[in-house]
Amino acid sequence: MISLMVTSINALDKGYCAIVEITSINPSSVGADEDFTVGIQIDNCGDKLPENIIFEITSYSKDIEIKEPLINYVGKMGYANSKRFITYHMHSSPDAIPGEHVFETKLTYGGEDFFIEKENTFSITINTQEPDLTISRIYTTPEIIYAGEKIILTIDIENAGNGEAKDVRVEIENLNLEGVKQKYLGKIKSDENLPARFVFETNEKGIFEGNIKLNYKFGGEIKELNFPLQIQIFSKGINKFLVVAIILILGVLGYFLFGKELNSKK
Repeated sequence: MISLMVTSINALDKGYCAIVEITSINPSSVGADEDFTVGIQIDNCGDKLPENIIFEITSYSKDIEIKEPLINYVGKMGYANSKRFITYHMHSSPDAIPGEHVFETKLTYGGEDFFIEKENTFSITINTQEPDLTISRIYTTPEIIYAGEKIILTIDIENAGNGEAKDVRVEIENLNLEGVKQKYLGKIKSDENLPARFVFETNEKGIFEGNIKLNYKFGGEIKELNFPLQIQIFSKGINKFLVVAIILILGVLGYFLFGKELNSKK
């Protein structure tokens, strides 16, 4: 889109003309949290050399940082150099929204008694690789749980996508067990697997059901995933050491009784 405003109808008749062209975007495919450059060329398209040339970026996406000043004073073109080049160094936000980001620009030039303004737009497309989080494994330590024991619940979170998941949080909901039920994992890179560990305790037996809520940030938004959870706790059985002790006591008593019976037969 190009719009033109002239302060005098005779300005164009005087042969003054300048145009703006985007010559390069490097790299051509821009991702999130990435440095890139935009090359701009200002060229003379008239019979006379334009003066007082000013190029300005008037509007741009909040997801992109521009490191140079937005207003660039070019001045006057010379016959030996009728083209001017401007390079803007930019950086996309780590949470940049994928898709097209539009820049609005304004080129001003003229003389002492007139000036011409040309407004234009160009765009940068951010191609952000998307993460794909899932639960790869759920297990407890100990594997068989009895009432009164501490439970270590481990939930392995895997990123099977091509992009990085940020601000990953795991929360256990509606689980009637005592313990901290939130865990912050931070970043999970592509093909990375991170464990979220929780410690619970209960004196009751039964099947305890809950929900695993997985939150992460992508494209400036909070994404949420939910998975069912079930933990079975058995009633506390006889202590193994107590069983061994009882067997030993019974063995000793049996030995003495058997020996007493033999002595009585003599």
